Amino acid sequence: MPDVEAGQYLATSGHREFLSNGPQTTIIETSHLPGAIAFSDPPLIMQQVLDTISYEQASAGYWIREIWQTRSAITSRLLMLSDDAGLVLYAIDGTDRLAFDSGLVELPADAVPGASWTSQATATDTDGVSTSWSRTGSIGSAAEQGCLEITTTDRYRDTETTSVTTRCPQRGIVAVDQAAAGEPPAVDTSGLRLRPHPDLMPASDPITTTILTGEVAMAVGMTTPPVAVGDGLVFANRTNGQLDFVSPGANGQWTLSTVRRPGLDMTASLDAGEMVVAATTDRALVAYDRHGRWVWQADLPDIASDLFWVDDEAAAALTLDGQLTIFAVSDGRTIRTTDMPAGSTVGPAVVQGDSGALIATASERQIAILNAEDRVTTLEVRDDVRSLAMTHQAVVVSDVTADLTAFTLAGDRLWRVGMPDSCRQLVATDELVVCRLPNAIAAIDPASGRVIWRAELSALAIYVADGQILSMGRQTTTLLSTSGDELGSWQIERTASNTWAVPMTGGLLVTSDIGEFEWWPA
Repeated sequence: MPDVEAGQYLATSGHREFLSNGPQTTIIETSHLPGAIAFSDPPLIMQQVLDTISYEQASAGYWIREIWQTRSAITSRLLMLSDDAGLVLYAIDGTDRLAFDSGLVELPADAVPGASWTSQATATDTDGVSTSWSRTGSIGSAAEQGCLEITTTDRYRDTETTSVTTRCPQRGIVAVDQAAAGEPPAVDTSGLRLRPHPDLMPASDPITTTILTGEVAMAVGMTTPPVAVGDGLVFANRTNGQLDFVSPGANGQWTLSTVRRPGLDMTASLDAGEMVVAATTDRALVAYDRHGRWVWQADLPDIASDLFWVDDEAAAALTLDGQLTIFAVSDGRTIRTTDMPAGSTVGPAVVQGDSGALIATASERQIAILNAEDRVTTLEVRDDVRSLAMTHQAVVVSDVTADLTAFTLAGDRLWRVGMPDSCRQLVATDELVVCRLPNAIAAIDPASGRVIWRAELSALAIYVADGQILSMGRQTTTLLSTSGDELGSWQIERTASNTWAVPMTGGLLVTSDIGEFEWWPA
């Protein structure tokens, strides 16, 4: 960040402030755009800005996006912090989508009480219509020590607007006019469908596609599996450090619609139907609806490594220190917390028993099964667990030495067999456990450990739905029945390391960690 005094009045990225004014609450979320990366995938409003200023000007500062959310609208402001000018407003993206040619000073570099200034710019809207905009500003002493009270009067067309804003160190904006710091609002989620999208296996041919931001194909980098929300897609994009909301278009084309910054970094996401829940390195859960509107947030005891559904109304967060927190998806309220093995690197598994959900997790050689009465059964295998799956009768575990071991849900060992290699991924169907080997897929009988069939396929990942198995490889995607018969095959080149299948409204999206997308319409 440039070494200017104004810098201390910017909140850290992913910070939210709740400003209350009677029944109205304004939520302000700060998102830092990391250096030149901001210009590799500029949002539409930033593309307008880059049309009016030089690349040298754009690269000289540190960009900030402030998202303002009220009950009736979402508006985002694009600002830049520079050495010589301080904090400058360059765009307003919302009801009026405007870009300024030279920017309007929000806070000067020498920001001290008593300072005043005047700035002028030309505002251009998306239709190319330009209008002059002027601002006069002054700084007074705020009641809270270390804060600045900024009064600005803007003149745009025939409208004059005066506003008073208070900024405080590390917190960004903490008051606007009559609105002051308040509590998070209670958002009514009763009208939202809060269930994950159902698993499906479409029968049509895939369409290779991209995500567009404006007219530019977006550079995508994913570290965690993406999820569906509403009829769109949400993913944590390591390229810009933000949570990107993507909307569907014609012929499988996708368009970046909204960005959010729930925290400093994101570790997991949950498909909650018309809502998405993101886990952050701030030890928090943050929920947004399908339009990107904040819904709720909740604290966790540690950083979550996994988020997953438990029953029709509750999901769970598994943290790095082994805390399993079950929470209500509608409002984030904690239902119960249980100690599980710490440091899990294996995805958990869930099945519904007669009295409720059973959850299996693993860390190193230890496996834990949690039942609906909150009782934990702990098991061990001979070496570190690599993958696990659970049926209604058994937990099947693959370790790094290629042993495959099954236990009853009560914890009794059923069988142990040696495989030709360790299963990189285990997925359960109603009748089988499917093992992804380095160069093959094997179907295992969970009652005996017997290999029922084997297909010579090299897969990056497998996905099971509707009694079918989708094998996603580097050159070929193959659809199999649970009896091992080939139902279809497509030549699709992939260069990524990780691939995920995301069931969505209207089809299945297969995506990789570097943004290779195939859309399979239902």
